[in-house]
Amino acid sequence: MIPGFLTYIKSGFNVSSTAYKEFRIKFGLDRTEISIASEISDFLSETETAINKLPFVYQRLFRIEPLEEVKFYEKRIEEHKKLMFAYESWKMEKFASVVMVGEKGSGATSTLNFFFKELDSGYSFLRTSITETVYDEKDLVLFFGFLFKNNYSNYKDIILDLNSAGNKKIVVLENIQHLFIRKIGGLNGLEVLFEIISATSKNIFWVTTASLYAWKYLDNTLNISDYFGYVIKLSSFTDNQIVDVILKRHRVSGYNILFDPSDEDVKNKKYLRLSEDEKQNYLKEKYFSNLNEFANSNLSLSLLYWLRSTKEVQKETIVIKSIDKIDFSFLNVLSSEKLFTLHAILIHDGLTEQQHATIFNNDILKSRLVLLLMRDDGIIIKRDNIFTINPLLYRQTVSLLQAKNIIH
Repeated sequence: MIPGFLTYIKSGFNVSSTAYKEFRIKFGLDRTEISIASEISDFLSETETAINKLPFVYQRLFRIEPLEEVKFYEKRIEEHKKLMFAYESWKMEKFASVVMVGEKGSGATSTLNFFFKELDSGYSFLRTSITETVYDEKDLVLFFGFLFKNNYSNYKDIILDLNSAGNKKIVVLENIQHLFIRKIGGLNGLEVLFEIISATSKNIFWVTTASLYAWKYLDNTLNISDYFGYVIKLSSFTDNQIVDVILKRHRVSGYNILFDPSDEDVKNKKYLRLSEDEKQNYLKEKYFSNLNEFANSNLSLSLLYWLRSTKEVQKETIVIKSIDKIDFSFLNVLSSEKLFTLHAILIHDGLTEQQHATIFNNDILKSRLVLLLMRDDGIIIKRDNIFTINPLLYRQTVSLLQAKNIIH
């Protein structure tokens, strides 16, 4: 009896120990960092390969970039109304500067594309996107000098120039989250911009955009809302709208769709009893349910998920496979250094090695090591020397930072 009793005690201890470890990992209490499972690495690395196998016309239809063709545009009626109201207020010489706030990939640029196509105001029109970080007055003055084709010594020259011009202008400035860096003195670029906007608002209809989490950070830090007459927050697409957008693009391609059952579906007796049409309807509903759970109303993430789901092309048919749910629990045990790196990348909409070093007061080699390790794990990606969050992990990263109370 004694050996049997000891075996029972040992078995119970192992079960309890395993459950305890799983609990700590699930809630991010385990200090030891675990490596990313091979299936996650494969999932992240195979995305580009899957997309490149698709017909060129299909890749073009689903490319993730601002829309120019109205047939693919899901009109944001409320946002258009608010933009028009701001524009009419500006014409009556009221303070009407606009900032449009939305999550990365939520369609701010597309919304502005179609609003200004419909507007036909007759005013001169300037539009640019800030693609690199500009956070001190000198660099911002150079930036505006290039935009307005003039040489300025300081921001007061910009104000004088814009106010002395006879013609009113519309100026669209996208991605103002690139006008700051999280360090002492790193808000100077934004403060100069606000000064320019405030002093020229009668002559210039200013329309800007900002990424959601940068906006929240800056509003808590700088009360940025006070510097705009209208803050327009992009509403989330409904699940049905996301499905409609995807299927609308697919129909234009001329290809049929075949939803491929998962191993779990093939073993399901209820599924096997369905007719072929019923099976396809079942798989379609299940697929889009998973897609909406993954993307959470973000259109760019939805398009990426769809492309990632393409299994193969059979003559005139695109086969869409079911993507197994991936265990992202490895994110819960990232070190504090990596968590705060993700936060900095999120609010700055990307970082270079030098910017990371500046924010964290590191030497450049240490910052490079942290960023490259995270890139090798697939958590972040690097394009043109800028590190950004891997789009396939964007939603999980946001959820993690919210759970840790790093963002709200």
